[in-house]
Amino acid sequence: EDPELLTIASLKYKVGLPAGLTEVQMIERARQKREFEASLPPITDEVSLELRRKMMGEQELREWNVREQEIYQQQDEKLAQF
Repeated sequence: EDPELLTIASLKYKVGLPAGLTEVQMIERARQKREFEASLPPITDEVSLELRRKMMGEQELREWNVREQEIYQQQDEKLAQF
């Protein structure tokens, strides 16, 4: 199946649909992740393995930073409700 279709398959009316900014950002991040994974070098030797590890580590750090920002935003929204 198409990976992008699988990404949005969990969205349902009033649970992600109609798509808002959050859902659009999720879809865009999934696209970027697939593009990144496609750009990884094949594991053919020790040098390409190290490069792949380095790239994956940097990508993981970026993903954690995005998630951290999402958590801060959710916390701010909850604090604003009080």
